[in-house]
Amino acid sequence: EKRGFRLVGIFDVILCLRASRVRGLEIQMLSGFRFPEENNVEIAILTLPKNKAKEMADILVENGIKAIWNFAHLDLVDTG
Repeated sequence: EKRGFRLVGIFDVILCLRASRVRGLEIQMLSGFRFPEENNVEIAILTLPKNKAKEMADILVENGIKAIWNFAHLDLVDTG
């Protein structure tokens, strides 16, 4: 937030994390993922294993994300 970014959603696929909170935000599951489009989100942060990064990046782009801050230790390439 000090740099102009506001965290508005946190997502995971690990069921035991459902409804846990981080910085006051409830962790949500990815099923039925429409959050970016419904909340006018343009930037996402990826912090996941590199073997899942491409799949998640594709889902994010399909849902309107325009930029990805990637911590997945994998170079993502725009193929579109």
